[in-house]
Amino acid sequence: MIYYTLPPSLDDDLFRFQQDLAEFKAGRLHETAFIAKRVKMGIYLERNRSTYMCRIRCSGNIITPKQLAGVASLARIYGNGEVHLTTRAEVQMHRIEERNLIPVLRKLREIKLSCKGGGGNTVRNIIANHDSGISSEEVFDVQPCLLALTERLIGESDSWDLPRKIKIAFSSLAEETAFVFIQDIGFIAHLNPEGKQGFRVYVGGGMGAHPQVGVQLHEFVYQEDVYNVVRAVKNIFHRYGNRRNKYRNRIKFLLHEELGISAFRTYYRQELNKVLEQGYPNLTIKAVNKDKKADRDISLAPQQEDSDDFQIWEKRHVLRQRQKGLCQIKLPLFSGNMQAEDCSALEKFLRPFGENSLRVGTDQNLYLINIPKKFLANIYKEIREYQTLSDRPMFYGNLVACAGSRGCQVGITDPRAASKAVFNYLDTVATADFCPPSDMMIRISGCPNACTNHWIADLSFYGKARQVDGHPVPAYTVLGNGGIYGGTLRIAEKIGWIHAYDLPRFITEVMRRYAHFKKQSEQRAETGSGVDFHDYWRSGGKDIITELCAS
Repeated sequence: MIYYTLPPSLDDDLFRFQQDLAEFKAGRLHETAFIAKRVKMGIYLERNRSTYMCRIRCSGNIITPKQLAGVASLARIYGNGEVHLTTRAEVQMHRIEERNLIPVLRKLREIKLSCKGGGGNTVRNIIANHDSGISSEEVFDVQPCLLALTERLIGESDSWDLPRKIKIAFSSLAEETAFVFIQDIGFIAHLNPEGKQGFRVYVGGGMGAHPQVGVQLHEFVYQEDVYNVVRAVKNIFHRYGNRRNKYRNRIKFLLHEELGISAFRTYYRQELNKVLEQGYPNLTIKAVNKDKKADRDISLAPQQEDSDDFQIWEKRHVLRQRQKGLCQIKLPLFSGNMQAEDCSALEKFLRPFGENSLRVGTDQNLYLINIPKKFLANIYKEIREYQTLSDRPMFYGNLVACAGSRGCQVGITDPRAASKAVFNYLDTVATADFCPPSDMMIRISGCPNACTNHWIADLSFYGKARQVDGHPVPAYTVLGNGGIYGGTLRIAEKIGWIHAYDLPRFITEVMRRYAHFKKQSEQRAETGSGVDFHDYWRSGGKDIITELCAS
């Protein structure tokens, strides 16, 4: 099994946080000072101001079934009984009372998990595409390099005292790498002319209210040199970061505005030379054989299933891995939430398949991996007992929503309630001639902060309060046409706004128009199944959606 090793300092960190919490409760530590310490440990005060959210680091999108069950047990005992998956491939627990924070953190330590770096001005969870190591389309598996970098960075004290957060991501794919371009530092797998493994490097991407696409920093760096690149960027950020204004203090502002791209490159080259002179050891990329054999001994009898529902499910949610005879299965979740009981049941079921059978997606869904094809019927019958969206059209798992006003301190609207309303509305209007398009990605944020990465979706929304007849009403700004097209990341365009209560009707109508466009294209035998939302947008869809906003 491959996963990151917790930092040696974690026990001391937990002890110090226990002392800080005691000082805060006794009134000897000011709330502002305590917040700075608390968020570095991945602990956030919820909107009710009486309970906390704990965000757990899952480097490389990896969590074992036992770890998931362990988190579920803690959520059931100390929280609201749900495990939440985030768009940064982390796991969260909610409604944790203050008196239970230390027990929760220590019990997480026992199952080799930690919240440290889940928030604050730190190096955040480093992510990849969830199918790195198993995708037939990948250049090479990036997880070994990612985990080596994680272990190096979380062992450095200056990773926990940055001017602001640094987000890093890897992609094993040469295409469909949208999330890499929106990171502070992004690495895309690449082979040089000699066939050596390395990365294209991008810097200065980011979301929030002021989205930016990352700028290429290197055409190629070897895997072993990745740390030197990050070390140099981190040094520049420490030296020039704007600590006076946290709202303008990200690497994207430093690169695109304060220093400028040319000056940033100059400082970077100077800093990289210093790093090389200091002689930091190269990353040690451990060779880990994660391949599983389809014919390995599994103490489970294959079941049979030939129903139409099973065939539909397999077509929607099962993909073949590059390893012959093995599959990955998407487990779509409503707003990234999974009941603790379902997590525990899944762990028991996955025991025969081993520890390397689970990944967390950046789409708030769970993925089962390394499953021999002959056990698909077993998987199908098992997950039918869970509260997932596996029996719904693919779109239902493609709608990403943040907590919004339900739990977040800055949330304006409630995207989860809105998502549920969308699903309920769709259930009443979708017919045989209108199935929600399976390739359409929708993201809904409760405020402009872009926790769902709404700037890179086909259709997306972020919450706002709008004055109508002198009264504030919940509303959503509407955006469209974000994502990767032709190898280039497009930031979504703002095209209007709608009342929050109009969201279900609006989304349904957009999908109906898009589905009709795809059907017409297929009938004309033009590009058939190759038609995507970008084609629709360019062929008049933008104008149609803009008119819908105004109607």
